Amino acid sequence: MDENLYEMTSDTPIKNASDMQLGSQSSNLQKPMLACIFLLMCSVVLSLVFLRSGFASNGSDMIGYFVTLNLFVAQDTWAGPAIAVALGISWFWAARAPAFKLKASGSAIIGIALAAAASSVLLRFVAFENYGMSLDEYLPTFQAEIFRGGNLMASMSDANFAILDNLQPFFIYSDEAHQLWAAHYRPVHAAIISLFPRGVDVALAHAFLTGITVLAMADIARRLFPDRPGAPLLAILLLVSSPQVLLTSASGFAFTTHLAFNSVWLALFLRGTWRAHIAAAIVGFFALGIHQVHVHAIFVFPFGIAMLAGYFGSRWKSIPYVVAYAIGVPVWIMWPEIATFIQTGDLDALPRALLEVEYLANYLNYSDEAGVLDRQFSFLFLAVNLWRFLLWLSPALVLLLVLSVYLARRLGSVAVICAIGFFFTVAVSHLMLSNQMHTIGSRYYHAAFANVVVVALAAYYAYFDSRQLRSCVAALIIVGLVVFLPWRAYQMHEKIAPRAAIQAQLAALDADRIVVRPGGTWFIADFVRNDPYMEKGPVYFLQRVEGPVPEFPGKTVTVTGADLVEMGLPRGTYLEPAFDLSIR
Repeated sequence: MDENLYEMTSDTPIKNASDMQLGSQSSNLQKPMLACIFLLMCSVVLSLVFLRSGFASNGSDMIGYFVTLNLFVAQDTWAGPAIAVALGISWFWAARAPAFKLKASGSAIIGIALAAAASSVLLRFVAFENYGMSLDEYLPTFQAEIFRGGNLMASMSDANFAILDNLQPFFIYSDEAHQLWAAHYRPVHAAIISLFPRGVDVALAHAFLTGITVLAMADIARRLFPDRPGAPLLAILLLVSSPQVLLTSASGFAFTTHLAFNSVWLALFLRGTWRAHIAAAIVGFFALGIHQVHVHAIFVFPFGIAMLAGYFGSRWKSIPYVVAYAIGVPVWIMWPEIATFIQTGDLDALPRALLEVEYLANYLNYSDEAGVLDRQFSFLFLAVNLWRFLLWLSPALVLLLVLSVYLARRLGSVAVICAIGFFFTVAVSHLMLSNQMHTIGSRYYHAAFANVVVVALAAYYAYFDSRQLRSCVAALIIVGLVVFLPWRAYQMHEKIAPRAAIQAQLAALDADRIVVRPGGTWFIADFVRNDPYMEKGPVYFLQRVEGPVPEFPGKTVTVTGADLVEMGLPRGTYLEPAFDLSIR
């Protein structure tokens, strides 16, 4: 380990917890505990605000734009009080319980990594019905199918390209000159999925990535807390006992891949050797191309600034990162244009000006369309995103994060940089995309989960001499795994299973083409899912506005919101509000 880095970590509370004379004074922990309980109970107040204001509703006055607020009311209203009760019971029990002492072994860490991977697969099939509900989850499998066909983009016939917007309504890149289409997202997440067999590709890819994340998190803890043998085990238990981690892994969202790459990057970065920095820079290059370029860039920025400031040894070791990111950022920003050029050999596919870059133009277009509403309700989205992140954590992690606020000056430099990095992730994500829409906890913050665990570990070891805190944390980890993870899994199943069943019914219809008419339900366009090569039926067509539908060969079936309700879509709930089904 680099000498400068060792000095940086050795001044943390790990080395001098006993000198602080805080651990044995349980009264010092009462204020953080009460503050934590108060914060959790506020979820009920926040829910009431959404209901009284009409921002969250189970009636027809609700619009899909505020789906996150509805999800909060449906899933999180009582989560805060439930965690608060768990904290209180665990705290009083811990005062009389025997002390817990964690001992990490290589076999235990590998065992937990395998168990986490297996749990991810199980949750994928049991809670999610092996179904990605949103188009954000479907499009990576769409792109993976293109890769399996040996292409970077899929070609379309003249007739299909003319109605492309109806065949896949959102998140698609198309090249008119060559009649090609592909997912708008960067390709690394989809490329990983394409390595696994169809049908179980997302489940196995995300299980593999989750196992890698657990191993990387253990290595991070081992390097930051070298004289605490239980740190690697505690770190991974805090990770996997947080419902957001395993349930995001079971979903189709790309943020599991972001977390895996960022965790590996940080583990390599903390090693401090030239070889490790070169390896981290290579990982970072591909991390930029996972799904959106800015996600990894936000994560590494605080560490890069600290490195240039001399906190992580020689500044010369920043050279691999400068090279990797100087190449990676423009390459991945221009990936669709580059992919078109690689596939066609046409230099005209490459942009000639910044505003011709699809990634930038797409973001500016989104800002024009949704920016007004985003800005108008900016604080509302920030509040719900922060609360949802907190409420989908392990109860032990919630307690330690609140405790870390009281110990901000005692956490040590690395933990402080990690905290700054997390808040930087929150701030930039909020400025760019404040509305997270469909989400498990707060997915935009998921990429910085390793930062959160490091901060929690620093707070834990600052109070390590407190037997009550150690016992309480151990109990809360168990509660997180035994109570909150199954509860959250049930909530996800409640939301996703009806739509998964309807998607299966649509696929089984005796039809060559299914015309989907919007109106009457939320996110009806998410049912429009076509094979990128248009070789597998039925073909879905989204009728965007009232009017004639083109003549299609074969049998055509039209599906409306009323039809979806008849097929089993719930109606009049906070998960599926009641709309006017007469809308066509």
